[in-house]
Amino acid sequence: MTTRKDRIGMTVGLFCAILAAAVPTAATPYFVGVYDSFGASLPVLTRLLVDHGAVVWLLPVLVMLAWFARPGSDHRGKAPLLVGMVGLFAVVPVTVYALYVPILALAAG
Repeated sequence: MTTRKDRIGMTVGLFCAILAAAVPTAATPYFVGVYDSFGASLPVLTRLLVDHGAVVWLLPVLVMLAWFARPGSDHRGKAPLLVGMVGLFAVVPVTVYALYVPILALAAG
């Protein structure tokens, strides 16, 4: 039986995963224009983010898979919560690094 705590864990995990997928999707097009204005080519990590950015939308799917993989568990909501939060805390810093650090290097050089 699914408890209220399990549903909250699933909801928060799904929200984190959607947020983790939305940040790079929203920020990347802006930074491509910034790179163009500098007249510089995109670094490898940033190019991967631009070319394959849609892959981060698999995070909400992974959260759902974590939810359905444990149907009879007493702590069913913990796995989706963990997947969503790890995704958020991994994707957003990598996105910030991939988009901001090369711009700072261009401005300094």
